[in-house]
Amino acid sequence: VLLDLRGYDTLLETAVLFTAVLAVWCLGVIRFRRPPWPVDPVLASLARVVTALLVLVAAYLLQLGLHGPGGGFQAGAVLAAAGVLWTLADRRALRLGESRLARIGLTLGLGAFLVAAVIPMLAGRSFLTYAAGSAPAWAWVLETFIAVSVGLTLTALFMGGLSEIAEDEAEERAP
Repeated sequence: VLLDLRGYDTLLETAVLFTAVLAVWCLGVIRFRRPPWPVDPVLASLARVVTALLVLVAAYLLQLGLHGPGGGFQAGAVLAAAGVLWTLADRRALRLGESRLARIGLTLGLGAFLVAAVIPMLAGRSFLTYAAGSAPAWAWVLETFIAVSVGLTLTALFMGGLSEIAEDEAEERAP
């Protein structure tokens, strides 16, 4: 479904999300202060369990997308929910903008989709057109890349700009 019927839509949605996270990161560094109270161990334990369940649900939605409703965007949204829950429960910045692995994950969806869109042109076909039956062979890999990218992108958008943890109020107010 992703490649045959909704290729342009998915490509443009992925590009819009990628552009949005770049725009948010261009706004600068956000400083925040850790709350003075400790992390609740029950909440942290529950968040670990629910996060694991959300990853399983995302994997199911990803697999379901090959032959029914679901796919990379739905799985990515569930992965983003897991990232947001983890961030809220643990109260530590994931620092997605500083991680090389996270930056690769953010670009993976759009980059892989662009490569998949251009490859048919090398074989003499039009942009985003595929030979009959060839799309399912590699659609799962592409949808997996999109799921990871969408999950990281939505989590990064929730967290805002590049983050810095201020240890006290004076440091928080400093420019």
